[in-house]
Amino acid sequence: MTTTEERTRESTTTHRPSPFRALYNPQYRLLWFASFLSISMSMMQWVARGWLVLEMTNSPFYVGLTAAANSLPMLIFSMFGGVLADRYDRRKILIANEVVGALCYSSLAFLVLFEVVQVWHILAISVVSGLSFALSMPSRQAIIPNLVKREDLGNAIALSTVMFSGSQTIGPALAGVLLATIGVSWVLLLAAAVLVVPMALLSMLKPQVAAQHRGDESIIANLAGGFRYIKQNTLIPSLIFMGAVSTIFVMPYQALMPVFARDVLHAGSEGLGILLGAAGVGALVGSLILASIDVAKHLGKLLLTAAVIGGIALVPFAMSSTFALSVVLVLFVGLMMQLQTTSNFTAVQLTVPDEFRGRVLSIRMVIFGMMPLGQLAGGWASEVVGAPAAIAATGIIASVLMAAIIVASKDIRGLWGGLVIK
Repeated sequence: MTTTEERTRESTTTHRPSPFRALYNPQYRLLWFASFLSISMSMMQWVARGWLVLEMTNSPFYVGLTAAANSLPMLIFSMFGGVLADRYDRRKILIANEVVGALCYSSLAFLVLFEVVQVWHILAISVVSGLSFALSMPSRQAIIPNLVKREDLGNAIALSTVMFSGSQTIGPALAGVLLATIGVSWVLLLAAAVLVVPMALLSMLKPQVAAQHRGDESIIANLAGGFRYIKQNTLIPSLIFMGAVSTIFVMPYQALMPVFARDVLHAGSEGLGILLGAAGVGALVGSLILASIDVAKHLGKLLLTAAVIGGIALVPFAMSSTFALSVVLVLFVGLMMQLQTTSNFTAVQLTVPDEFRGRVLSIRMVIFGMMPLGQLAGGWASEVVGAPAAIAATGIIASVLMAAIIVASKDIRGLWGGLVIK
């Protein structure tokens, strides 16, 4: 690393102690904006895909199944994505993900344009898109320490959640407006075209080379080392269990949002965009809170509080039949979900030593692959008892399980007093 680069990195913390200090690093800015555009387009096509399936099948189950098809690869392949992130050029992995995304979105768009699309086409494209995401997501996270100083890492992680939250706001909101004006196929084509910009931005990245686990170790040996570390560290399994509860019982409400928008609130595709946008605004507020706090002192308090309240917050939203009230309630749900999920993920990232970070992060990301379990169960329950009752029940279950984990784990309770950063 050159002297100029060293000075640039030093200036990000020494001279600009702001909640956005990591963004003063040019290399981190490139990653941030590339990721923002990429995830925004992913969310936009995700909403379009769900709406398309609902119009084709009129089935909440198929809406959940489509979301599950996109999430399932995370369960199976995330760990291999973590090994790839340690062995190969993370920048090239991210660029490859954008290429695959553009091909998936445009392929589905043409199937719709030529009026030959079938449900199995959507499911297959969802699987491919999800596989690409699963293999690239560990690299998107693992590359951050290669771009910022160690003391800026917590801030950079928090700002990455701001990026995800912002994309969750912009993407769905655009989808809601564009679905009503230009239609599904053109929304998908637009998403594919925009991905050219992240490809260009990522090509300009020059991260430090920090692949610590290259060499003679096999992929299986790398994975085994990560599992051994988790087994020896009692805090990490508890955080993983909390993440599983959130993933299975709280997050799937998003997959059923088309059902709420059309059948419960009678708000149409524009209402769908507003609802998802409101959830994104709540998540954005949560991310800004995390970017502004003293992570070591307050992260644990936010984690434990949001873990219990997040599930309960789903109940009034699920029971609401008034659109304006639902918008306010889903904003609060998005806030609580973001505080819990991101606090959990950040706690894992900051308490794991550098030598294990990539592998442990990939194992933690496997939890996101459990989302199909909740999405499929939510879709099935919605057809049996209705979407409101199904989502209210999962919210209550989530809060009860979170409280049980907190009571059972001394390490989790210990986070209330502060976080030890390694």
